[in-house]
Amino acid sequence: MIIGLAVMVAGILSMFATTFSLHAGKTLGYGPYMMGFVFMICGLVMSMGQAGIAGLLIDRWGEVSLVQGSFLLIYIALLLLMLVSDFVEVALAVSLMASGIALINPALTSLISKKSTFDVGRRMGQLAVMSSMGLALGSFGGAGLYSMNIHLPYLLFSILSGVTFLFMLWYKKYLMTDVKNP
Repeated sequence: MIIGLAVMVAGILSMFATTFSLHAGKTLGYGPYMMGFVFMICGLVMSMGQAGIAGLLIDRWGEVSLVQGSFLLIYIALLLLMLVSDFVEVALAVSLMASGIALINPALTSLISKKSTFDVGRRMGQLAVMSSMGLALGSFGGAGLYSMNIHLPYLLFSILSGVTFLFMLWYKKYLMTDVKNP
């Protein structure tokens, strides 16, 4: 199940990278110059989140709570991306999404290493493979959905993120079993 969450997160990031330039170009009139700023913000937020904030938050709240919160951030951000009308709103929505994605990956990796009683290396390899699959599926799915309606990828992926958040609230106790804390 944890690996499935990694596929989903990689798919969301890939869908965003595949469709947002087209979406922002059509809805906001953004060209390469403005999109450069948007993706710069995304990259900066993601690197700050993974550079040290994720570890501190894992220590404070635990992996499962951090994964839950990350899916909530992604859910909100994807909904906001359909409604933005200026650069400040775009920057806020992209920052929320980038934060969620940046925080979730270290939490999932930590959760897998703690839940695996043996073959941790194999589990990490499976995580990497499935994340790559998520990147491919997200690009393909996002492009296909975008061709039907420009908001459809954001709407469906936000619903998926929201349902995942709710699912994790329901099954949090299961996810936390057998997690070895140092």
